[in-house]
Amino acid sequence: MSRITVVSMAFWGDVMPFVPIANELAGRGHEVTFAVPEGFWPMLANEAFSLAPAGTQFSPRELDAHGDLLRRASSPLGTARAARFWIGEFGVRPLRSIHAALMDATTDADMVLTHPTAAFASRMVAEQRDIPWVTGHLFPMLIPTTEHLPAGWPLEKLVRRPSKRHARFAWTTMERMSARMMYDREINAQRVALGLRPVRANAMLGGLSPFLVLLLWSRVWAPPASDWPEHYTATGFTIWPGPTGQALPAALSTYLDDGDPPVLVTLGTSAASNAGDFFDTVAEVLDHTGRRGVFLVGSGDKLSARMAARHDVWGFAPITKVLPRCSAVVHAGGHGTTAAALAAGVPSVVVPMLFDQQWHARRARELGVGAHVRRGRAFAPRLQRALDSIRDDHGVRAAASAIRSQIGAENGPRNAADKIEALLSQ
Repeated sequence: MSRITVVSMAFWGDVMPFVPIANELAGRGHEVTFAVPEGFWPMLANEAFSLAPAGTQFSPRELDAHGDLLRRASSPLGTARAARFWIGEFGVRPLRSIHAALMDATTDADMVLTHPTAAFASRMVAEQRDIPWVTGHLFPMLIPTTEHLPAGWPLEKLVRRPSKRHARFAWTTMERMSARMMYDREINAQRVALGLRPVRANAMLGGLSPFLVLLLWSRVWAPPASDWPEHYTATGFTIWPGPTGQALPAALSTYLDDGDPPVLVTLGTSAASNAGDFFDTVAEVLDHTGRRGVFLVGSGDKLSARMAARHDVWGFAPITKVLPRCSAVVHAGGHGTTAAALAAGVPSVVVPMLFDQQWHARRARELGVGAHVRRGRAFAPRLQRALDSIRDDHGVRAAASAIRSQIGAENGPRNAADKIEALLSQ
């Protein structure tokens, strides 16, 4: 059996898709170490793998202190500024610490499996140790292709099928911008000091492994582009069912059974750092229309007094156990919640902020499994119309059910582990 180190950090949606893969590999007898910021450790304490420091405190606990930055990240420029800050503050500034921690975590390792953004550091270690490294990719909108434009590109939403020339120009421009904005100079200085060759656009393209890129989503959701290399392979979603052994709180289970299926409302990592009056507004809409809700609000330390007093508010519960008992879900459009909603066949109302969330919102609308609603002025009436359309449009539920059946035939963790083992056998 092999020793495999998994590396990820940042949002819940960046870390949790790797947990089922790590558990699958550990279940097959491999020795798996998950290098991840300590802020994630309490939730992962009972999983099948061991935990190791990542050398940076880049977790929701730290992101909570920068809620204003997240709230300004809804535009392409705002997203770029937020990404630059996060990579600089939690990646480049502690780069030496990250490198030292990952060197410790990969002692005698045979392979590294990494989040694409974390690869600016994890691939350094893999290259130093002369072992293969594998990318677990979460962002179909950020892999270059002539078939679509980069997320955030001007008019990207309007240009369905760009010319190949247009697409190449757009991706080349984004690559150059990434190289200038996302600390290529500092990252490559560290690489050169370690005797490694510089990498262009570390934060954008540097995480695409030459060995194996696992596309951690369903082909139904985002078909692989025809011009992607053969070693880019779609596995299906890798959905984390929640902490091992954790059941639904008894009071929540009773509430779910005590009436019509409610609307689940959750923001993932954003619940603490970017909720604002989101939960209050959604609660007002649900109360006004006579719908039941179930709110998963994270720590809840920034809730209004009115929300904190409600009987339908919980801090955390495994959404894979809650979703099948709900009529719809209102969420931010992160990878993990999107995947869980699709797998449960529950229609979504997506209220996105970051670029990937906006892409998921548009995709849900395109496939007829949900609605895309923007925050801002008139948010409440737009949300009410979206919830009404999901309730009244049988086509939405039929589409969600069809995708659930297709996703149910996939097994992302198993497929990912099979590919990893095949590479190890070489």
